[in-house]
Amino acid sequence: MNKIAFIFANILFFFGLTIIVLINFTQRILPKIGYMVFLMTKSGSYTAEEYVVSFPVLNLIAVVCIVLGLMVSIICYLKATK
Repeated sequence: MNKIAFIFANILFFFGLTIIVLINFTQRILPKIGYMVFLMTKSGSYTAEEYVVSFPVLNLIAVVCIVLGLMVSIICYLKATK
């Protein structure tokens, strides 16, 4: 088995998973941080929709990393079992 390619493929896979976890964490925590700042300043008005962020490019990069990591891992595994 090409161990270096297999290890890098797994790193790429977990990098994609980490990106998705961080994106979800950021999307959930930003409205709460915005609300806390609003409570401290007491200025203007608060709506949660103002703090909703979208990360389409980062989501795409994460999905590509996960898919490529899985594909290379499977290819390395199949070559090793022949």
